[in-house]
Amino acid sequence: MTKSVVTKLAHGGGDVLEDALHALHKATHKASVGAHDALDDAAASLTKAAKALAKDVKVQAPKTAKAAGETVKAHPAATAAVIAAVAAVLGALVARRAKTS
Repeated sequence: MTKSVVTKLAHGGGDVLEDALHALHKATHKASVGAHDALDDAAASLTKAAKALAKDVKVQAPKTAKAAGETVKAHPAATAAVIAAVAAVLGALVARRAKTS
């Protein structure tokens, strides 16, 4: 500790504590403002990314649906097998959940 800090503590510790509290208050305020700005920036980036994703989905969804339809028509037996497997898994999950409830 410097001599001036020791002298202030010896003659009037209240002033030093008030100065420290004021400095802590200012630091806390700056940190919260910085965090708020960082959250605003993150929210803006997330919104931008969500809009870009929605735009991409609008473009890709019809293409994907068409390709899925063509695959189903080209491979009806495989499609039926996949549907049966998914139904079996879902049935097992529902039955398991019913047992635990």
